[in-house]
Amino acid sequence: MNVFQVCSSLAPRWVKKESLDPAVVVRWRHEVEQSGLDVDCATLTVRIGKEELRQTLRNNQLLLRAFEQALQEESLLAEWPHLLLLTDRRGVLLSVAGPQEVLDNARRIGIERGTRFDLQHAGLNAISMAVRLGKPVYLRGDEHDLRMFKDWSCMCMPIAADGQIHGFLDVSFPCREESPGTELALVEFYMRVLKERLARKCPKRRRIAMDRRFGEYGLSPREREIAYYWALNMGGLQIAALLGITESTVRSVIKNIYRKTGVSDKGQFMRKFLA
Repeated sequence: MNVFQVCSSLAPRWVKKESLDPAVVVRWRHEVEQSGLDVDCATLTVRIGKEELRQTLRNNQLLLRAFEQALQEESLLAEWPHLLLLTDRRGVLLSVAGPQEVLDNARRIGIERGTRFDLQHAGLNAISMAVRLGKPVYLRGDEHDLRMFKDWSCMCMPIAADGQIHGFLDVSFPCREESPGTELALVEFYMRVLKERLARKCPKRRRIAMDRRFGEYGLSPREREIAYYWALNMGGLQIAALLGITESTVRSVIKNIYRKTGVSDKGQFMRKFLA
């Protein structure tokens, strides 16, 4: 099965503008009109402030690292004029990737970290639709509210792992007549890698995985509990307060943990179990 057949078989997953309830489209159109958005604007000028951006990037470090790792696994072809846009749950741009020429053109129209792609600030687009619906969205160029995007079609998917949406991944590409099979294959690949990376970092799954590894070294339930918090770089006093035991007890248990796992200091321990 080639990518175009894949695209056809997966088509029902993607929400398109024509499949929406007309009343929903009217309501969204009214919101855009009320916002005073200039659909003929040449650049995106609304972005979050510097301090809010710093905080947003800190809050989404896990998602950003997963995105960077995904890019390392599959580099974009230099001659392929596509953009990958990573946003938070609100539609605020966290990172953008693509061939350098396309990135330069994107920056000229205001596509950069902190740019807001929600409905009020960027009109109807694949990201704003996906944010509202929580579903994968495919939008053709002429369906965007902002005319600057009329030559670009977009596919946007929620990045969901462990029952929650962490952000959104959009692939934007020049409009053409044939089905966007290559783009679908691209977004599906990155979504798979992102979800795998996020699932690995999920606190609940991470603890289960680490507990399993601790068990391989014969650690007792109490030792595994303390080892987990020690691996998270918590101090002895913090762990003692958290578990309601003395710091000296924590230190004694850590000595046993080091002996059983074959390490001599905290750095070695963290490298061994967080790698």
